[in-house]
Amino acid sequence: MKRTILFIVFLISTFYLLAEDVITRKNGEKIHCTITKTDSTNIYFTIYKDHEDRDTYINRTEVADIKYGNKKAPSYIVSDKDLVSNKDKMKFDKYRLSFSGGCSFATGDFGDTNINNDAAGLASNGSNFNFYFTEKFNPYFGIGMKLYYNANQLEAKSITDELRMRTGVNWVSNTSYWYSGGVLLGIIGSIPVDKVDFEFSILGGTLSLSSPAARFTALGPNFWAQLESSTGDAYGYNFGVGLNYHFSDKWSLLANLDYFSAKVVINSMTLTFSDGTSQTDGGGYQNFSVSNLTLGLGYNFR
Repeated sequence: MKRTILFIVFLISTFYLLAEDVITRKNGEKIHCTITKTDSTNIYFTIYKDHEDRDTYINRTEVADIKYGNKKAPSYIVSDKDLVSNKDKMKFDKYRLSFSGGCSFATGDFGDTNINNDAAGLASNGSNFNFYFTEKFNPYFGIGMKLYYNANQLEAKSITDELRMRTGVNWVSNTSYWYSGGVLLGIIGSIPVDKVDFEFSILGGTLSLSSPAARFTALGPNFWAQLESSTGDAYGYNFGVGLNYHFSDKWSLLANLDYFSAKVVINSMTLTFSDGTSQTDGGGYQNFSVSNLTLGLGYNFR
């Protein structure tokens, strides 16, 4: 009889252990229980303690492993919190207004300071400012409109050095700039990762370019030459990449790198001399290209 009772106890305990669930915490502790339901945040279970069944739960972040007994695992319960978070995943900021500013680097022929290159713009670094409006159709694609302004200083030293070599007299020049601005339209793309959007854009539009108004003065003789500013218009294209960091529900910080290029027809340019005479040039093409590195602030809304 004793052997039979021991066998019965063995069978009961064995089937009980097979039937129970085991939750292993990350600290190694094992919880023998009956899991009743789960959701994305918690695991709910019943545990026998102090001669009674107690219902409780544990957060999933504390769990290293779950082993179910020989019963079917409980179905996944979708909580109200899960439904809200799924909806949140589909939410995105449909509209954004932003302002940014930073450095502008003259590139290509525009930034060439070789006086012997007919296409050289003799432009150096400067500043860039943008007002940007974007509308997204979904979290990944949309359209954008950018108003931009550039100022790139004329590298006058190349001209004054050439004048000194030709005349034997030292020359100085005032500080003058190439000014440009316009409107760009195009497509934008975005890869959202948590609070950061990795963005790219392909834009095209108009450019208005004004050449520097520079005065070159000879040191010693009372002589100067004034180069009058001239303008030209063109269509150009802009490629951009950037980061958009959402530090609040409505506001974000932006960092962008843009490359803009156009071929501009410059109108006739006039050079006026101190003796009252002047000389007019027929104008020509100016290859314009800049790389702009900017930081900004955006306001996001739906």
